[in-house]
Amino acid sequence: MNCKKCKQKLDDVTIYCHACGQPTDSFRKHFSIMSVLQEAKHLTEMQKPSYISIGLFILLAFVITIFNVFDVSAYVLQFVLAICVSGMFMFLFGIPQGNRKKYGLYFEFSLLVVLYFIFLKLICQGDPILNLVRLVLVLWGIAIVFPMPYLIFSKEENVFTLLKKAYIAGKYLRWHQFCLCLYLSFRLFSSFVLLFFFLPSTFVFTANVMKVWYQRQDKYLLYDKRNDY
Repeated sequence: MNCKKCKQKLDDVTIYCHACGQPTDSFRKHFSIMSVLQEAKHLTEMQKPSYISIGLFILLAFVITIFNVFDVSAYVLQFVLAICVSGMFMFLFGIPQGNRKKYGLYFEFSLLVVLYFIFLKLICQGDPILNLVRLVLVLWGIAIVFPMPYLIFSKEENVFTLLKKAYIAGKYLRWHQFCLCLYLSFRLFSSFVLLFFFLPSTFVFTANVMKVWYQRQDKYLLYDKRNDY
């Protein structure tokens, strides 16, 4: 493809024109939220919505987040849920591909998320403004770790390195990831209110959105620190 501004010839996965710095249309189109949701919907329609493990994982992760957003100080319960959530990660992304050794990484990741929430709780209490700061940091953290489940399965690296990769990859896509988190949370909550009527397909759809997003970031080599645009 060619740059629209200076007509410089570019690769298909180029984010910015190397000559003039103009963002490429392919990058914007590739990371369009609607495009991601449509592809995930297509994948979901091709699958049987019977993955109970996906549902349990999302529900437990959702409960941990709600605990922290609404100031529930059940620390012991959060650690128990971290073990359960990491087990769901392993079942969802490990067993189907015969890779059970990933459980330890999923547990470390779940534990770090819980510790992050507890740390924010401890330092941001006693002041209404600090409570607002805590809410922002919780949502910001969720937006950063959005692609982590597939990163853990796909990359042979430790959790801290993968968190760094996720942070760098989302440098120009943080709002996209945040909007996807909001959309998926609203969809999950709506399904929950409707007495689980749409929950099976919602679970599968949520997992597919995470998968599609990871694949698109990986295609543009956004997890490669040498390509920190």
